[in-house]
Amino acid sequence: MVDDGEQETGVGPARPAGVARRRRQQGGRTNVLKVKLSDAEKAALAARAKTIGVSTQRLLVESALAGGVHTLTERRALLAELLATRRLLLAMGNNVNQIARAVNATGRPPAELGAASAAITRIAGRLDLLVSHLTGGTRP
Repeated sequence: MVDDGEQETGVGPARPAGVARRRRQQGGRTNVLKVKLSDAEKAALAARAKTIGVSTQRLLVESALAGGVHTLTERRALLAELLATRRLLLAMGNNVNQIARAVNATGRPPAELGAASAAITRIAGRLDLLVSHLTGGTRP
């Protein structure tokens, strides 16, 4: 037995139990992609691949081809949108409290109730879109 993770045949690293090879493709996979990484990036990828139980190459391919994957730039834009929506929701909560005070004082709903309700509906729709985008169109 070899200590460095090689199979006894010397063909390559042993595959962890339960991890299947990728399916063969007619004609094979003939395209090669060269990726330049810093030492830290390579180590982080290798550690993540080892944790998941796949090769670094497979991790890169499956991560890139998986649906719902977002780049750092996309995640930052989504976070900014979520924070903006959160601020709107907090403002609407304040408006609802003011409307409740008015109803308690006068016994009648104020004229602003319809506009506030419509704004809450718009914010909920905005949140639904963000959640849908984050989950790749599937709701948890």
